[in-house]
Amino acid sequence: MGAIQSLSEVYVREYTGTDEEAADILFSEIVKGCEQDSINLSISRDRIKWVLKWKKMLDLAEPRMREFLEEEPKLNVVK
Repeated sequence: MGAIQSLSEVYVREYTGTDEEAADILFSEIVKGCEQDSINLSISRDRIKWVLKWKKMLDLAEPRMREFLEEEPKLNVVK
């Protein structure tokens, strides 16, 4: 959980580029080195599968997270 929270916080608080640029960086990091050999290609494929599973989980959780934000509008965001 800590790694996911850290990724989210770094992106929201510190990244100054566009979402499209962030997507390009994410993909580049996932496939970095895959052209070198079949082992690195396999590692990149595993990373892509993990990220896609993570995205599916986030998509499923999104309605409840949005509902929470709407129900608790008075909470302060800590920066």
